[in-house]
Amino acid sequence: MIAHDRTRLMASLFFDVYEENDMTMHLRQRAVLMLFSFFCFFSLIVCLSSCSHTASNLKKLDEVFSAGDYAGTMEMASQYLHQDLQCGYLLYKGVSASFLGLPDESSRCLELYLAMAAENDEGRPLALRTLLDVATQTQKYQQVVSVAYELEDIGQGTQKSRMELYKALIATNEQEQADKVLNDLLATTLTPKPLSLLAVDAKAATSLLAASLEMWFDGLAQEDAALFLSTYAQAVELVRFRSDGGILLAVGELVHDSGLYQDVRDASLVALCLGDLYAASGQKVLARRFWNEAVKLNGNITAQGRLAAL
Repeated sequence: MIAHDRTRLMASLFFDVYEENDMTMHLRQRAVLMLFSFFCFFSLIVCLSSCSHTASNLKKLDEVFSAGDYAGTMEMASQYLHQDLQCGYLLYKGVSASFLGLPDESSRCLELYLAMAAENDEGRPLALRTLLDVATQTQKYQQVVSVAYELEDIGQGTQKSRMELYKALIATNEQEQADKVLNDLLATTLTPKPLSLLAVDAKAATSLLAASLEMWFDGLAQEDAALFLSTYAQAVELVRFRSDGGILLAVGELVHDSGLYQDVRDASLVALCLGDLYAASGQKVLARRFWNEAVKLNGNITAQGRLAAL
């Protein structure tokens, strides 16, 4: 009997302790849950406050930028960046730096922005276009290529970005890729005039120079005469010492037969180039004639040297 009572007492004490431990655990769980809820609520408040603060700062930056105060925008963006590294601040600073002629600073900010910003960030096309301009200005051709292709990937490629891509590929000796860009992205949209200007600017293959110049000449407007002949002169200058330089002879004959070159301001340069073109094809009489004409027009020293060496 005594043993049974003792057992009941011990069982009662055990369950009382268990109930107490269970209650304590329950209270602890509630405390942890309340603490976690408070933490989440506090974090949400901080996040909302931070987002609101960032949005306010971006609005201020946009107002200053839209007013054309690029130096002020850069200074303000720098201050904000010291407090919080937000990609939006980098975008404003990078674009403003490009307007102020600070390509290195612009490039640093925009590259960091692109690394931080989401793929669908609405500022990404502007950052890429600005970085393309900066890379073109500083002749960072590999960067021009990568940025121009990224613009194509996001459906934001333009005729300008494609022309810069073409020139950069020529500059980096990627002729096959350059031809692909020309054929797939440019040839169908460029008329002979801009195509000729692009070919000269890019120092493209002689065949493209000749073909585009001849097409332009066939539909040449009188107001474009000076630009055409200046472009033609540059083209001849580019290919003078190439073995295939004579391919421009057909265009040279068109220019010569039209007599158009005599009416433009840079007639001496055009006459010099025509002389060089004829000399390259072995027609020394015509070469001498045009060199003499270049000397007569403005005493062209280069033409004088050609005559003396003939």
